[in-house]
Amino acid sequence: MTSIRRAISALALWTLWFSQIAAALETVTVDTPAHGEVLAHRTVAPAPTATLIWLLSEHGLTEGVSRLADGLAARGLDVWLLDPFQSWFLPTAPSSLAEFNRDALAAAVASIASQTGRPVFLASNDRAGGALLETAQRLPTGIARGILLISPNVYRNTPAPGQPAAYLPATATNRLPVFLMIPRQSTLYIRQADLQTQLGSGGAPVWIETLADVRDRFFFRPDASARENLAGEQLPLRIARTLRLLANAPQAVSTASLPALPRNEEPAPAAPPTRTLRPHTGDPLPPPLSLVDLDGRERSLADHRGKVVLVNFWASWCPPCVHEMPSMARLQTRLGNEEFAILAVNLGEPRDAIQAFLTEHPVNFPVLLDENQRMPRSWRVFAYPTSYLLDRQGRIRHAVAGGLEWDEPDILATIQTLIAEPARD
Repeated sequence: MTSIRRAISALALWTLWFSQIAAALETVTVDTPAHGEVLAHRTVAPAPTATLIWLLSEHGLTEGVSRLADGLAARGLDVWLLDPFQSWFLPTAPSSLAEFNRDALAAAVASIASQTGRPVFLASNDRAGGALLETAQRLPTGIARGILLISPNVYRNTPAPGQPAAYLPATATNRLPVFLMIPRQSTLYIRQADLQTQLGSGGAPVWIETLADVRDRFFFRPDASARENLAGEQLPLRIARTLRLLANAPQAVSTASLPALPRNEEPAPAAPPTRTLRPHTGDPLPPPLSLVDLDGRERSLADHRGKVVLVNFWASWCPPCVHEMPSMARLQTRLGNEEFAILAVNLGEPRDAIQAFLTEHPVNFPVLLDENQRMPRSWRVFAYPTSYLLDRQGRIRHAVAGGLEWDEPDILATIQTLIAEPARD
């Protein structure tokens, strides 16, 4: 009974707390003469010193974003959360990003800047980072002082396994100072230098802060760890410090040589869903793979000549990676070791963290340590988990970005077909 009363009390406190957060946000309309009204959620400090305009991501207005806005207002900011989903009756989904009217959003930013008369900064996260850059390119010079992007996905599309990445054109025409916050436990981490170079190619300064022990979406994840919750609580302070840096940053020296940004660029054709094994469309010859396992033994892809091999890139902080591990173990048990092998490449985690994970989730295949995180670059891995299936000739035949149940009948049949093929001479 005592535990029930405690649970009810905790629920009541949480409800009161969230109602106060929600009440702090006021839904307002921003009039843009040429594009109609754009809806925003606003929370403002009693005496704000700057305006932060945040473009909501494909995840919409979450509790974590509401909390963040409240925390930013407590640090002296006038916070506007631009909401394209409510503005244009769009579903909260990644597919809606193509429907965001960039011209209307730019007009809304200009209108807010005119209303407030304070320094304006722009921010967003995840896939909406690209939409924000495209919006910023449409602004008159001097409207915004800089851009903050958290875990920005600014690829035209998530590359298929083994394919090169293509950035959105707006990344090369950016002329505003940019500050990137990249979680250490993110696929972006190993490519943050590439992103910094791309965003700075227009002449504007770009800074990066690596956030330790957190994943993408850490400040609004429903499965956030204790460290992620703490990082979320500290995020308003980090952002306030970032805006002070951006306020004093130089703009791009010149944009004369930059290509013009199309007014209404058509989105790149979406790649087909890859949440199943698909024929590999990249180079069939795999990059070299030679790493040590947890026992310090050198293991190489070349050791498994003549076998069908599943090369899997994973991390213990990646939920789909963890979810598919048991099915991989069942697959290894079912197919045995004579004609089939699994090589699971861990993406740079400390040895003791991997050992602790495997104690709780034992497997029957070798886990290889990629301490310098070299393999995801050479194997062109852009999502975790990513897996490649090699035939007995050593060629990559199938690939998938995302977790699978590896012992499902259709997947098992694909692997058995490869096993039935002749081995190399």
